[in-house]
Amino acid sequence: MTSFTIYYSYFYQPLPSHQFTALQLALPPEMQQQATRYKKWESAHAYVLGKHLLLQALQAASGTFTLHNISYNKYQKPTIQGFYPFNISHSGNLVICAVGQQGPVGVDIEQCKDLDINDFKNQFTIQEWQQIQQAATPLHTFYEYWTKKEAVLKADGRGLTDHLSQLSVIHPKVSFDNNNWHLAPIHFFPGYIGHIANSFECTHVEFIKMELQ
Repeated sequence: MTSFTIYYSYFYQPLPSHQFTALQLALPPEMQQQATRYKKWESAHAYVLGKHLLLQALQAASGTFTLHNISYNKYQKPTIQGFYPFNISHSGNLVICAVGQQGPVGVDIEQCKDLDINDFKNQFTIQEWQQIQQAATPLHTFYEYWTKKEAVLKADGRGLTDHLSQLSVIHPKVSFDNNNWHLAPIHFFPGYIGHIANSFECTHVEFIKMELQ
């Protein structure tokens, strides 16, 4: 069993240029360059704010870790040697960073927007799709299952791949590629659905909002 801390921030409009530039310049050079590659301001803000959420988590831990300590696996999942497992997700106007105590962590948050769920039928198992279709609110169930899948794949380290249809998330404990994952829902953010995946059962989640200066 383990607990999690979720750092989060909302952004509803572009930050003043001087404020965003200051946040960007506080990042390592390669992250500054990455932020400039996004064509949409929403994507650039989500990227920069996500890194600052992680920075806040690093500072809360001991102050000895920095963003320069990040390394990536072959699927580009970030880790920091000696620091707690973490994972970042964003959707809509929200970005979050989940930090666990042990074991790999995957997190996904999705804004509940209207969409044609039939376009995603092939990403679900037959049983999952039946339950989505039979649900009182199919769109809500769709997002429940989708965020479970993505959280597990992010915890696994591969992120979104062609494995979605092979991964069944009907139950809160999921087996995938010889590993077992526990799923915990995130119901803290109105209008959003999310899940945390971890190799240990979640006992508590603390939410900390990052206030932009």
